[in-house]
Amino acid sequence: MKGKLVYKFLGVLSIIIAVSCSNNESKTEEKSTLVYTHFTDFEDTTIKVEVKGDAHSGNFFSRADSSNIYGSGFIFNVHDSLLQADAKVKFEGWVRVGDLSHNKEFALSLEDGNGHVLKWEKIDFRSHIAETNKWIQVVDSVTFPANIINRNGLIIKSYSFNPDGKSTLDCDDIKLSFYKIKAVQ
Repeated sequence: MKGKLVYKFLGVLSIIIAVSCSNNESKTEEKSTLVYTHFTDFEDTTIKVEVKGDAHSGNFFSRADSSNIYGSGFIFNVHDSLLQADAKVKFEGWVRVGDLSHNKEFALSLEDGNGHVLKWEKIDFRSHIAETNKWIQVVDSVTFPANIINRNGLIIKSYSFNPDGKSTLDCDDIKLSFYKIKAVQ
């Protein structure tokens, strides 16, 4: 009888310990703060890589193809408020590809002021698009970790990229949103 009481006591004690430990665990959530938004519809005719024609909206769009594997791009100066924080870049735009068998990407690189690439990321449009030669809305994001956003003077370069130079990669009505991501407990 005494042995059964000891086992019951130990069982109840282990449940109490397990419950109290699980209640003490802190839950980590992310808080995102919008730092900057950039939008282009490519209607500014001073941009070099624009094509006039069957745009998603307006008359112009960006094209990367065999004659130029880079589409129009944008350079973002990393704000001091992003230092020591994860930086998320959200891409929202309309994309049209000529084929799905070759790489079609939106490239983003975090660089120092001397042109050294600290981290290179990409959004692979083929994972979002199932039909060629049709404008498709794509929404995706990449995150640069806080441990490399550790000094002033950093930039994020972004551009459409058709590294194989096969077929076409068209982009229009692109919105890039830059967020500061902080863990909150």
